[in-house]
Amino acid sequence: MKVSGENIEAPAWQKGSWYEKAKGLPGREEWEKLMGHAVPVTEEPKKGHFTLDNTCMEMKDSFVVMKIQYKVTENIIAKSYGGKKDMSNPSYCMTLICAVDCPLRAAVINSGGTMNDSLAKGLLQMANGHYLKGIAAMLGK
Repeated sequence: MKVSGENIEAPAWQKGSWYEKAKGLPGREEWEKLMGHAVPVTEEPKKGHFTLDNTCMEMKDSFVVMKIQYKVTENIIAKSYGGKKDMSNPSYCMTLICAVDCPLRAAVINSGGTMNDSLAKGLLQMANGHYLKGIAAMLGK
């Protein structure tokens, strides 16, 4: 296909890079060149280091209660889509991901009162392996 317009040479740093070919995925080095600075590497969240900024999705493989919360959320959302967990339905997928991949602090805000601050802090303590502190936090102590 022919497209009318002006040909502009790619900058020297792009020669042979992903940005010139646009095939596959760009490498980290190419991304950093485009950004003009180093991009910080974020560590995967892990048990013992979770915060209220972590999500149910990030914690579900480290803590059984978060896995249960994930399943309960999945079932609640499925009910609003005719009772089906349909990952081929983009609306269902978006709703599920929005619910389970938001930080705990946002889940408190978005829950409509179902999850309060004490419950979130208790779940967080438990997800980090501090079960008694988690129970105490849930009881508001």
